[in-house]
Amino acid sequence: MEITFLGGGNEIGASSAIVEIGASRVLVDCGIRMTGEDRLPDLTAIKDSSFKGLDAVILTHAHMDHSGALPVLHQHFPTVPIYCTGPTRGLVEVLLRDSINVMRSKAESERELPLYSQLAVESLLEKLIPVPFGSPTPVGRSGLTVTWFPAGHILGAASAGIEGTEGGRTMRVLFSGDISVADQITVPGMLAPADFKPDVLVIESTYGDRLHSARALEERRLLEMVAGVIERKGKLLIPAFAVGRAQEVILTLLREFRAKRLASFPVYVDGMVRSVCGVYSAFPAHQTPYSRRLIEQHGNPFFNIIDEIRPVYAPADREKILAGPPCAIIASSGMLTGGASAYYAQTIVADERNGIAITGYQDEESPGRHLLELAEGKSNQVNIGGRALEVKCGVAKYALSAHADSNEIAGLIEAINPRHVVLVHGEGTARPALADLLRRTSSRHRPIHLPKTGDTLRFGAVRRATRPIERDEKGLGGGAPLTAETLKQLAEKLRAQSEEQRVFTEIELLDLWYGPHAWDEEQYSELIRLLDDSDDFRRHPARPHLYRLRKQEGEAEAPIMFFAEPNELLQRVEQSLGPDTGLYRKGYDLARHELRLTFDFPLVARERYRKRLEKILEGTGWTYTITESTHHGRLVEVASKCLPEGVIPKRTPAIHLDRAEVVVTVDVELDPETIQSASARFKETTGFTLHIKAPGASLSEGPSNALPLFEPADREPAETNSAYRMIEEAFSDTPEVWRPYKKSLKSEDDRKFIELAFISPEVGTRHAEKIKQLAQQTGWPMRIKPEPNQIVLIEQAARLIPKEWRLQKQPSVHREAGVVRVKCLNAPASDDPQWAILREKFLELTGYKLEA
Repeated sequence: MEITFLGGGNEIGASSAIVEIGASRVLVDCGIRMTGEDRLPDLTAIKDSSFKGLDAVILTHAHMDHSGALPVLHQHFPTVPIYCTGPTRGLVEVLLRDSINVMRSKAESERELPLYSQLAVESLLEKLIPVPFGSPTPVGRSGLTVTWFPAGHILGAASAGIEGTEGGRTMRVLFSGDISVADQITVPGMLAPADFKPDVLVIESTYGDRLHSARALEERRLLEMVAGVIERKGKLLIPAFAVGRAQEVILTLLREFRAKRLASFPVYVDGMVRSVCGVYSAFPAHQTPYSRRLIEQHGNPFFNIIDEIRPVYAPADREKILAGPPCAIIASSGMLTGGASAYYAQTIVADERNGIAITGYQDEESPGRHLLELAEGKSNQVNIGGRALEVKCGVAKYALSAHADSNEIAGLIEAINPRHVVLVHGEGTARPALADLLRRTSSRHRPIHLPKTGDTLRFGAVRRATRPIERDEKGLGGGAPLTAETLKQLAEKLRAQSEEQRVFTEIELLDLWYGPHAWDEEQYSELIRLLDDSDDFRRHPARPHLYRLRKQEGEAEAPIMFFAEPNELLQRVEQSLGPDTGLYRKGYDLARHELRLTFDFPLVARERYRKRLEKILEGTGWTYTITESTHHGRLVEVASKCLPEGVIPKRTPAIHLDRAEVVVTVDVELDPETIQSASARFKETTGFTLHIKAPGASLSEGPSNALPLFEPADREPAETNSAYRMIEEAFSDTPEVWRPYKKSLKSEDDRKFIELAFISPEVGTRHAEKIKQLAQQTGWPMRIKPEPNQIVLIEQAARLIPKEWRLQKQPSVHREAGVVRVKCLNAPASDDPQWAILREKFLELTGYKLEA
C-alpha cells in the first residue's frame, strides 16, 4: 500500500492524499489553503501522463480545507464518483455555491482569476454520492470498500476506513479526517471504531502540542465578554466558521437567553451561516439528543425559538446594524479573511466599547491571527479587507475548538491500536510534540510517520485476506421493517440472548435487525426516532451514540427516566434534600443534561449528599454539579453560633475563600479546649477552618494552609497589565495545562499582591523559582492560589480514562487529600499495570493523585 500526500501533511490546509492498494487508487479529500497565493494541493501527481487514473474520491467532511479543490479535480476527472455522508453533501453544496460568489467578487475588486466556474460546481454536485455511517460501501470499480465512522468535529464529519487486498493479503487504512472526541452541543464526539482495526492510522494533529481548557469555562468566559460589551453599550463581533462553530455559538446564546441568564439584546447572524443552519436543521438524526429535539420541536432552532436571534438577509442591513443599539453579531468568515465578518470588523475595531471574540483556529497570515497578536501587545494595527486599521476595541480568544487536543488524540490512538501512525494536518511544533507524547505514553511500540507534502509512504501487508463470515442477510427481523412494535421484539430477542449488560451503537442494532449493512439512511433516521421514545432501550448518559437494554419489570434497577424532564428531577432533589442541607438554589443546563445545585457549604455538601444525589439521578441520563460558591452570610452566622454563649465577635468575621478560612476576633479570653471545640464544630458544618483571635490564645492566628508569598526587592511595581504580560511571556514556553489560567490582583491586610491560579497549587509550586523571579522583575508580591481548578481536574481525569472502561459518573475532587476519584464499569483491577500508567500520567499532568 502506498499513500502520497498532495497537501495537508506538515500544514493545515489543502488536505489531500492518494491511497493505492494493489491496482486500486482513491483520493481522500481535496481541499484548498485558506490564505496565501498557492491555494491548491499538488495535483501534478495525478495529472501526470504516467498516472493510471482514479477509481473514486473519498470526502471526510465539508470544510473547505478538505473539499474546496474538488471542482478543480472534477474538471480533470469528470466521471470519477465522489462519496461522502448525506449531511456532508448538503454542506458542500452550500460552501461551493458561496465560493463562486466570493471568487466573482474578488475577480471584480482585485482582478483575481477564479479557481473554477459555476458550471464546474454544478457538474461536481451531480457526482456526489451520499453514503450512510457504519456501512462498508464498495467505491467505484476499485475493489475497495470504505466505511464512514462518525468523527465529531462538525455535522456529517467522518473518519474513512479503507480496505482492500494486495498480493493476496488484506490492507486497512483509517483516515481520521478532522476529529473531536468531546461532545458538542450539536454533534456527539468520536468513538473509536469497534470493528475496524487498521494497519495504518492517518490522523490529524492540529492541536498536538496543547491541551484544551475546560469547554464550560471557555463558554462562561465568552458569555462574560458578551454581557460586558452589551453593558457598556457596545457591539460584539464573533467571527465564526460558517460550518460548526457558528451553530455552537448560536445555541450557546440561545440556551442562556432561555434560562434568563442574559439580558435581552439582538444577536444578528450574517453571511453563509444562515444557509448552513438550514442544512443542520435538515439532518437531526446525526446530532445530539438536545439538538435533535430542538429541530423536531421548532424546525430551524437557530432562528425559530426566540426573537433575539435574527438572520440578516440583505447586505444593506449591515449599516443599520452598525448604527443601531448594542448587539452581538455572529458572521463568517471565522478568520476575518472576507465576507460579512470582515465588513463588520472594519467599523467595530474603531470603538473601545466594542469587542471581537475569536473562537477558532486562525491561520498564520489571517487578520484574525494578527488581531490576537494585537491583544498580546505586539501591535495596535491590523489589515482587514485591504485597509490598515487602528484597533481600539477589546479582543479575546476563546477555546471552543472542534478539534481533539494532544491527550485526546493519544487516547484515541491507543483505543484504535494501529500498527503505524501517520501524523498530518499540523503546523509548527504540533506534530513533533504529539509524536514525542506518543513515544512516551503508548502501550506498545508503533512507528510514527511525519510526512511532508509530496512524500509517499509505503506499507507492507501482514494479514491474510479473509473470507467474510456468512451471516443471515435477513437479520433477526426476517425482512420486516423496524417499528415501535418490532423494536420491542428486537429487545426481547436480545434479552433472550442475555445481552442486558452489552452496549450497542445504532449501527449494531440496525445490523442485528436488517442484516449486516442491509439498511439505508432512511432506516437509520427512523431508528434514531424510535430509540428516543423507546421503553426497552436507554441511552448511555455520557455518550449519545450508545444504548443499553432497560431492565425488565421486577428486576433490580432504579426507576429509569429517559433524559428525564429537569423540573421533575429538581422536585425529587428538593424532596430528598430538605432546607436543613443548605440547598438554596437549583437550576439545570439542558444542553449538557446537568443539574446545577448551590449549597450554603459546598465543601461539605459534595461528599455528604453524593450517594443521595447519585441515587436520584440513576438511569435518568442526567448528571449534576455543585457550584463552588460558598454562602458568606451563612459562614458568618455559623461562626457566631459556634462561639460560647454570650461571646460576640468584636467585628465582622474575615472570610478568606481562597484558603477556606474564617477569622473571628473576640475580646474575651477563651481556653484552648473551647477554641478547639468551636473550630471542630465549624469545620464539621462548613468545611472551613475557623481561627479565633482571643486575648492570650495560643492558637495560630495565621492561615493554616496559605502558600508562601514571593516578595520582590524594594522597587516600584509595574503597571498591572504590563506585569500580566510579563507573566504570560515567562510561561509562554510552558505547556498550556501547566500555565497559570488566571491572574488576579488581591488585597489582604491592606496589602496588594498578584495571585496566580494553576490547575492545582501542586503544579504551581513546581514553578516557584520562576514566580520568585517574576516578583523581582515586576515589583509585585506574588502568591500561588491554594485552590485547584476543579473543572479542569475533572475534565482531565475523564479524558484519561479509556472509553472502554466506561466512566460511570463525573469524577470527584477531594482537595484535602489531593485526590481525584473515578468510578468505572469495565475498568481492570486497581493493581493492573494500566492503572499505574494512568496514575503517573495524571500526577504529572495535574499534581493530583488518581484513585479508583
